[in-house]
Amino acid sequence: MPMNDTEIEGIRKKILDTAFEIVSKDGYSNLSMRKVASKLKMTAANIYNYYSNKDELNIEMRRYGYIILHDNILTAFENAKKGEEKAYLLIHEFVSFGVKHPHYYDLMFNMSAPKYSDYIGTPLEELATREYTSSMRVFELAQKTTQEYMESGGIELRFIPVKRTWTREGHRF
Repeated sequence: MPMNDTEIEGIRKKILDTAFEIVSKDGYSNLSMRKVASKLKMTAANIYNYYSNKDELNIEMRRYGYIILHDNILTAFENAKKGEEKAYLLIHEFVSFGVKHPHYYDLMFNMSAPKYSDYIGTPLEELATREYTSSMRVFELAQKTTQEYMESGGIELRFIPVKRTWTREGHRF
């Protein structure tokens, strides 16, 4: 009996999560389709039915991280009323993301792993473009928030951690 789309996506998600565990623990250079398959008790050949190679896994992990970060920022903005509050929330969400998802943060911003530009001209360019688009949504949101803050008369922010809150010139947010 053939699998439905929900079942296929469930398996793809398990593969992605397992790949991410390997990258988090051992680094991107130690990721292999065989390791992922072994951890999931699948055949190495079967895993290729869901992802073409480790580069595709890399792109999908990074894209997923940017989607999480973007959604977290938008959720935080739902009750924000002014530019200063949005600027604070933007920074807060970046920091929170790094704390809650340190391995995603590392993969997205620090780890030595192929990035969008490494896939230009390859069969994975289209998929990498989707990951790049996700990352640009986060960047554009940050850029827009910063511009709104500055246009509302905001001054340069200096954030100082104080008991898990941030202050600007001694004012608690």
